[in-house]
Amino acid sequence: MEEAILSLNEPLTAIPKEKTTTVFPVPCKETVQEPKKEVNKAENAVVSLFSTQNNLESESSNNRVAVSTTQPKTEKEIGEENTKTKEKTEAASAKEPPIIVSKDTTVCENSIVKLFVLNAKNVRWSTGERKNTIYVNPSSDEQYSATFTTGNNQDTTVFIHIKCIRCSELFIPNAFTPNGDGLNDLFVAQSEEEYAYFEMSIYSRDGQILFLSKDIKHGWDGRYKGAPQPHGSYIYIIRYKDANGKMNEKKGNFLLLLQ
Repeated sequence: MEEAILSLNEPLTAIPKEKTTTVFPVPCKETVQEPKKEVNKAENAVVSLFSTQNNLESESSNNRVAVSTTQPKTEKEIGEENTKTKEKTEAASAKEPPIIVSKDTTVCENSIVKLFVLNAKNVRWSTGERKNTIYVNPSSDEQYSATFTTGNNQDTTVFIHIKCIRCSELFIPNAFTPNGDGLNDLFVAQSEEEYAYFEMSIYSRDGQILFLSKDIKHGWDGRYKGAPQPHGSYIYIIRYKDANGKMNEKKGNFLLLLQ
C-alpha cells in the first residue's frame, strides 16, 4: 500500500468548526409592567395608573394582591364630615336638656323658699305637689324630696335640705327728738342680731352728708359739726350683712322734731 506522504511545505488547513448559537429559555411568567404616572390636571397631583391585568400572583403563597385605586380624601372633605358629625352630636344633646335641681340653702325662719326640678317629667314632691317648681315656708330645718323621671325613663329621687336660722328684723325709727330729755335723743337703728358689717349714713334734703357710723350702737344726735340741725325731714341709708352673709340695703326718710 502506498502511504500518503504529506508535504511539510504545504500549509495545514484548519478544519472549520460548526457555528453554535446559545439559546436562553424564555420565562413563562407574566411580565409585570411598571406603573405609569400621569398628572391629574384637576387635582394637580401625580396619580399611579395600574392595568387591571397587573395583579400579581405569589408563587409561594398563591395570594392575590389587589392594587387599590382609591384616592385619599381632601382636607375640605374631612372638614365637612367633622362638621356634620358635630352637628349630629349637638342635635342629639339638644333633644335632652340637663335636669337642674335647686341646691341646699340657709334662710331666715319663716322665709319663702323656691324649690325646683327643671327639665324633668312626672315630678312628685314630698309635700304632695306635682309641679316642677314649688314654694315652701319652713319655720325650722326641713328636708324636702322630689321624685321624677329622667330621659332614660328611670325614676330618680333627690333630697333638698333647708336650714333655718333666726334673723332679727332691723328696727329703724321714723322720728327722734334731740332735745336732751333722755328720750329718743338719738336716731339709731336697733337689732338683736350682731352684724358682721354695718354702715349708716344721714343726708340732708339737698343731699349733703351729715353723719356716718359703722357701729349700730352709735346713732346721730341731730348735729352737724357741733351745730344743731333744723326741724324737718332727713334721709338715711343703711347697709348691713345678715347671718347668711347677704348684703342688705335700706333707705328711707325720718323726722327730726324739736319740742
